[in-house]
Amino acid sequence: MAAATLGSKAHYDILEAFERAFKGVRLDKEAKDMWAKGYVYQNGEVNQLFLAFRRGVEFGRAYSQ
Repeated sequence: MAAATLGSKAHYDILEAFERAFKGVRLDKEAKDMWAKGYVYQNGEVNQLFLAFRRGVEFGRAYSQ
């Protein structure tokens, strides 16, 4: 599977998986122009959780290859 570059299918797959896993938190997103700066979710704690989730997914993909 391709790396999760911003706007790619892999990126949106990670977003969907994160939102399914963390249904109980506030998932309001920033404007897409902020995503390249690392700000995907408006809530800072949720954003940090997402970034860790994304790194874990990427590590898992790299490790399994």
